[in-house]
Amino acid sequence: MSPRTTRIFGGAHVKKISLLGLVALAACSSHFVPDGSQSKSSAPGAGTIEDDGPLAVVTDGPVAASAFSASHVEGRTRPLLVGDVTATDATLSFVALKRDVFRLNDAARELKVKRIERDDLQMTHVRMQQVVGDVPVFGAELTAHYAKDGALVTVDAALVPDAAKVDLVAKKTSLEAITVAHDDIRATDARFDVARVAEGPSPELVICATDGGVPTLAWRIETRGGIDGAPTRMVTFVDAKTGAIVDKFDNIQTVAGSGAGVRGETKPFEVSQTGGNYSMLDTVRTPGGIRTNTANNTQNIPGTLVTSTSATTWTNAAAVDAHAHATRVYDFYKTILGRQGIDGANGAMISNVNFGAAYNNAFWDGQQMTYGDGDGRTFRAFSAGLDVVAHELTHGVTERTSGLIYQNQSGAMNESVSDIFGTFVDNFVKPNPATEWIMGEDIALGQSGKRDMKSPRNGQQPANMSQFVRTTQDNGGVHINSGIPNNAAYLMTMGGTNDASALRVAAGIGFAKSAKLWYRANTTYFQASTDFAAAARGTLSAARD
Repeated sequence: MSPRTTRIFGGAHVKKISLLGLVALAACSSHFVPDGSQSKSSAPGAGTIEDDGPLAVVTDGPVAASAFSASHVEGRTRPLLVGDVTATDATLSFVALKRDVFRLNDAARELKVKRIERDDLQMTHVRMQQVVGDVPVFGAELTAHYAKDGALVTVDAALVPDAAKVDLVAKKTSLEAITVAHDDIRATDARFDVARVAEGPSPELVICATDGGVPTLAWRIETRGGIDGAPTRMVTFVDAKTGAIVDKFDNIQTVAGSGAGVRGETKPFEVSQTGGNYSMLDTVRTPGGIRTNTANNTQNIPGTLVTSTSATTWTNAAAVDAHAHATRVYDFYKTILGRQGIDGANGAMISNVNFGAAYNNAFWDGQQMTYGDGDGRTFRAFSAGLDVVAHELTHGVTERTSGLIYQNQSGAMNESVSDIFGTFVDNFVKPNPATEWIMGEDIALGQSGKRDMKSPRNGQQPANMSQFVRTTQDNGGVHINSGIPNNAAYLMTMGGTNDASALRVAAGIGFAKSAKLWYRANTTYFQASTDFAAAARGTLSAARD
């Protein structure tokens, strides 16, 4: 189903764009609704908000089945960021004016600014967190986007309308909630040992609105580690009144499935020298350092820094690959997208290799990338894959920008964004049309790779919403349903035909434009709870910019 053409932007008609509209293959529950309320209201110090043409309001249909009130407004107001008017004031005024769309009673009390950015297109972007008092509503955000002249052009919101009614008095303490969370993990896996739990974020009171549920005051408990042989980052929401578990998901973000690297290729990289010793620490690219550690086949995190007595002799091939590949990913983000490292501020980038014994995976744990050595039968060392390293590092970028929740459709988008940038980095470093759209081709033994973005069915993934898999496994299918946006990204970039729908795209926009478009969509338009429908809108907004 394609988006219906609606009058927006000064009355001009929007043509159907088959190229980017492919992402809307996942958005068949969306429809455009002309907003009947013409915008005329006082904004602080700005006179009136007056539309040049009718606004378009997008709402999601019943397929979304979420407690969130998802809304997308696009059009063009008159310039609002004039005189002393701030982006915060203008946004709050607009949301208050459109309370029938955003369903907030008091925008000034229920929205708190997370960040305000002005980009290289001179657009201003405001990201706000929904709150009740000082308690955040988990996953509930509103973003507003202003053109260079200060006109409001797009607002995206995923809000919980009834959150303000939640009683904020907790009857259960954070310590009681931690016990509930740990007991639940132990009930699932008897190997869980509290003594193995690593220090993580402090318990936090939040409003939790699970899919189809009612907003509930809950303790958000993040448990790092605790299970021998299975790295975890379990996020558990415990009802602050009753102690019942409201929701949970594992936030370990994985890809399943000069020195010589694992495959014998000699790779140049920067090291640091202290006396007669050298260490895998690159401070040339970033003051925070690109650092490569080893767990020495234990589950030690963060591991110990890899060292050598020679700058050109390194016996740890997995570390060579992880270190060299991390620098290439850094170079891609800086050269192509202007981003300096995972946090955008040249913070530390840490890799940890030789994790566990024959561990067949790699993961991002919120602080660093960790790679297993593989079992030697199905996979070789996971750091041998440049796209794998780019995938894990991109999880870090996503966590620090859009914050896509690693569950259900937003989790599948999180996985897909990492796959997509794995391909973009592959193409940037060493283009190979035969393999660059296959995820993990350099680590797979006896198979072509883990996921095929050109033909998702080759990796047993859906390519279209008609094949969407509803499951409680894999955090709601994050590694499964990512095939849908993965294929959309392939068709957008290269052109081709969707396996399931037979919809054909005559030509793609190419790697350079696609990389910038997806980066802008993820960092500017995607929100924590962005599903496939909202991602379709976000990529279209990025393309329009």
